[in-house]
Amino acid sequence: MTSDEQLILRMGLLNWIKDICAKQNLEAFTKNKFAQVYVQLVKQEYPKIWSTAFKDLLLLLNLGVNVIDLFLRVLQVLDEEVVNRSVQKTKEEHARHTEVVCFLAAF
Repeated sequence: MTSDEQLILRMGLLNWIKDICAKQNLEAFTKNKFAQVYVQLVKQEYPKIWSTAFKDLLLLLNLGVNVIDLFLRVLQVLDEEVVNRSVQKTKEEHARHTEVVCFLAAF
């Protein structure tokens, strides 16, 4: 993906939160899938390319309970995919996930 395409994807995800998630009660599977996509993008781009990934989400929490629910789902997937050390990972995945966790701790 080009850097322009990455930016379009990030902005699309954030706009979806503002325009759709904040205004509608969505099915759990839709929110779960969004959380999975968001975390996959974080795993690839945070912190070098998308250093504001978590700040961007935090700034949207004032949009209401639907966004808070979505944020908690993102945190749950992040824990399952990145933080949880009981899941077997390759050396490269472990190194990358450790980098993400270290930047999160500093956040």
